[in-house]
Amino acid sequence: MKKYVKALLPMLLASFLLAIPVSAHVTVKPDTSATNAWETYTLKVPSESDSPTTKVVVTIPKGVEFQQYEPVPGWKTSTEEKDGKVTRVTWEATGKVCLLDNSSNSFL
Repeated sequence: MKKYVKALLPMLLASFLLAIPVSAHVTVKPDTSATNAWETYTLKVPSESDSPTTKVVVTIPKGVEFQQYEPVPGWKTSTEEKDGKVTRVTWEATGKVCLLDNSSNSFL
């Protein structure tokens, strides 16, 4: 990624904290990044309440180049772009698929 890769992790975590109204303990792996490196991040999203998790939104910080995501079975994935660059990735549960209490899923 570009030279601002180190800013990605805190911004990803901040976007989850602001976007998820419940207190889920989202984890991002790896937890450190190398400058000017291409890296794959895994977001582990748990559901820790009686309300199922049906949507996961990641906002890509300015200066970070996002390349691709991995489709998750049962989840519709969409992206938003500005000036030809991905600025947001959204996974939304379809049908009866969602994260129920005490379960989790990984998003790449």
